[in-house]
Amino acid sequence: ERDRIGGFVAYSAADTPWGPFEPLTPLYYTPELTEGQDIVTYNAKAHPHLSGEDGLLVSYNVNTTSLAANANNADIYRPRWIRVRELRP
Repeated sequence: ERDRIGGFVAYSAADTPWGPFEPLTPLYYTPELTEGQDIVTYNAKAHPHLSGEDGLLVSYNVNTTSLAANANNADIYRPRWIRVRELRP
């Protein structure tokens, strides 16, 4: 599902903060899902206050449902960052 835990960073626009919102537009597919280890990606957030003229800085979180995977690879559970340079309708 693109609007919950899944592999897409996406956006949806509206004229007001409460909607109605346009359909989601995918921006980025999170490659961590192809690593196995029961990885999930979630909670993408834009950070305009940290962004410059070169694009919008966006973070998303990565975790796993496997305690053993987290214990063996501490790099799983940390935020990732991408820079969105252009939005196309």
